Amino acid sequence: MWIIITIILAIIVLLVLIDRFKKSERSRSIDKQYFKKKWEEIEKAANMKSEMGYKMAIIEADKLLDDAFKKLMIAGSTMGERMKVVSYKYPNIRKVGEAHGIRNKISHESNFRLYDGTARKAINSYKDALKEIGIL
Repeated sequence: MWIIITIILAIIVLLVLIDRFKKSERSRSIDKQYFKKKWEEIEKAANMKSEMGYKMAIIEADKLLDDAFKKLMIAGSTMGERMKVVSYKYPNIRKVGEAHGIRNKISHESNFRLYDGTARKAINSYKDALKEIGIL
């Protein structure tokens, strides 16, 4: 009986180690320079301090975070689904939900007004999320 329990525990430990190895391999294969360069472009758009610049920065930041989720192989068919999945491991990712909502309004509401403070907060949420998952 003890032999069977020992074998089962050994298999579980082995599976956990394999899963950790795969995750570390995925994170090493991500081109962080690409993400850093794209983030610099986003900051440049935001620094224009115009409503259009802020809107473009938020849209691009949303796409960049979603791209990072995909590269990390986070499950889900939409950005919202991927945010839910990743928020279990990184609870602060939930803060991006508001920024993602702003991005949706930018994309779907032609008369949506975006103000400086709201834009900065959204952009910083994306930056914090990218840092938290180890991309920036």
